[in-house]
Amino acid sequence: MADNQLFYVGQKAFIRKGNELLLLIDPKWGLDLPGGRIQEGESNLIASFKREISEEIGLNISIGQPLTTWTWRLDKDQSPVLLIGYSCFYISGEIRLSSEHSEYLWLTKEASKQLLNKYRKDNPEICDAIDLYFKT
Repeated sequence: MADNQLFYVGQKAFIRKGNELLLLIDPKWGLDLPGGRIQEGESNLIASFKREISEEIGLNISIGQPLTTWTWRLDKDQSPVLLIGYSCFYISGEIRLSSEHSEYLWLTKEASKQLLNKYRKDNPEICDAIDLYFKT
């Protein structure tokens, strides 16, 4: 990667409800977490994050501390996205998926190994981040 290459910044939510983590399924990319890129003109990170959560799943959550970071590219020709994963907690609401995702699931630590192995080849970065979440 070139030293001066530009990149996007995004935020992802590790939303905990009891002992389960909310995961989304993107029909093209597989496993995903709620959240997304910060848009041009947005300077308030928390407001941007809440906007993304509202758009993607419609839940009321509390946002905690950053848990981990990772980088990801949609395509080889596109700029990378630096993703910041936050520890978040479910407060209320029913999940209303946006058109970006086809399904969701609440994953326990015990069930995570099998599911992550299924998706690791296509998206190892997010699988590593989810592994880290379950180790904390």
